[in-house]
Amino acid sequence: MKKPLCIVSALLLIGILGAINFDYDGELLTRAAAYNDAYKKDGGHIDSRLRMGLNTQLTDGLDFRAAFEIGEITWGNNATGGALGTNGVNIETSELYLDYLMNSINTNIKVGLQYWNDHRSLVLDDFFAGVMLYKDFNGMQAQLGILKKHEGLLNSHDDYTVFLGSLEAKSPIVWGLTGFVGYNDIPDDGEITLLPYATIEAGPATIDVNPFLCYQFIDGDDEIGIGASIKAGVDLTSIQLGADLLFASENALVTYSPYYQNGLFIYGINIIHDGLDLYWDSNLYDHNSDALLSAVGSIRFPFKDKYALFAAAGIVNDLGMELNGGLECSVINNLMNLKVYGAVGNNDDSDVTNYAVGTTLQLTF
Repeated sequence: MKKPLCIVSALLLIGILGAINFDYDGELLTRAAAYNDAYKKDGGHIDSRLRMGLNTQLTDGLDFRAAFEIGEITWGNNATGGALGTNGVNIETSELYLDYLMNSINTNIKVGLQYWNDHRSLVLDDFFAGVMLYKDFNGMQAQLGILKKHEGLLNSHDDYTVFLGSLEAKSPIVWGLTGFVGYNDIPDDGEITLLPYATIEAGPATIDVNPFLCYQFIDGDDEIGIGASIKAGVDLTSIQLGADLLFASENALVTYSPYYQNGLFIYGINIIHDGLDLYWDSNLYDHNSDALLSAVGSIRFPFKDKYALFAAAGIVNDLGMELNGGLECSVINNLMNLKVYGAVGNNDDSDVTNYAVGTTLQLTF
């Protein structure tokens, strides 16, 4: 009975959308990876994921967006729909909002499920349910919003609510300030976080500095955390060099859904395959008991028209050292890419030599 209902629902949706002009965007990923863990256990998996968004202007000053994710479907896994029959429940709603222009104050308001990230994804980089205000003035953009991190019982004050704001300017350099105020009813604690940033370009060189300060008022002694993310790059056309440095003090930050990428596969997050999750997690700088230092250098060498070699080396204290590299191939320009990678790491807490190898096929439309 479930399948006919799903088919009818899909047909009804297509019929409704057929009467409206809409644009679409999406990404289809298929990734294969083999790796081992801290216990010397070898493993691997293949997964597929589709993200697709629909956008339409219902009338002047009123836009609508809906975005859905199918997957991640692990091949052969029944829970995610990858077993024989491929009929698991694996469709999620990522975005569902209205974007309304209030002409009286020349401000946009987004209401519903939406996406937002801070400058370096240190605190928040995810979809959430909430309200956001956007306004441009004097060459700057201001954003204010409120999101629900957690909703407890509907008739009780047991929620976790977050207020956020940001201000960004593009001239004479890119600079801005992001702020969060979070409050959790149940433990009666919260946090105030400030993340200023600036991006400076000088010829082929770019440096991006994003320090942060987090005051945490909790049951007991309050805490103050500090740190900074520094990213630098030099684009010489024939070769591109990069550096990533992240420092975080003890009890550095309170995060909501971070996505900081340092470029490592084993001891960090690399966008080529961000689902390995072998060691890195937000606890490294969220209520952390020890200071964190992550330092990574990278190089990219494009050759011919469709190919590029890349490599990175780095260290994360208390985790380990890693060397990785691979090949990028543009199978179809601006549409489909293939990336092959390998990484090896020396873990600080064991005598294990970690490895990760794999491929990622990405279709963007």
